[in-house]
Amino acid sequence: MKYLLVLFVTILFSSCTSKTPDFKNFDFDKWKSDRKGCTNQRLTQKAALNALRQDIKGVSQNDIAKFFGRPDAQILDERNKKIYVYYLNTGEQCINEKIQKPSQSESVALYFNAVGLVIEMTFQKGNP
Repeated sequence: MKYLLVLFVTILFSSCTSKTPDFKNFDFDKWKSDRKGCTNQRLTQKAALNALRQDIKGVSQNDIAKFFGRPDAQILDERNKKIYVYYLNTGEQCINEKIQKPSQSESVALYFNAVGLVIEMTFQKGNP
């Protein structure tokens, strides 16, 4: 009975972990070196990033930060949901360290649920 309980707890915790997708066609060094999208290197990877749209769902917030680097902007949404914003090209965010008005550059937003897993990825102009 004791072993059955240990097995059940192990299975329970292993099912709660996030997945780590296969990012074989994505250049993370190039992505990270283009902080805030100011050199337009991220824009060249937009198609590869869009191809990962379904694979990226369920990835943890910590893994996203490890792969993609620190987000250019973070938004705290209702019910402890977070949004990470990564800019893809040059804009207002490159001129000032503190952005007074929102940038209208192309960006990608990763939406996280309350437990820190990606639930959606969108592309837009500016912040979501």
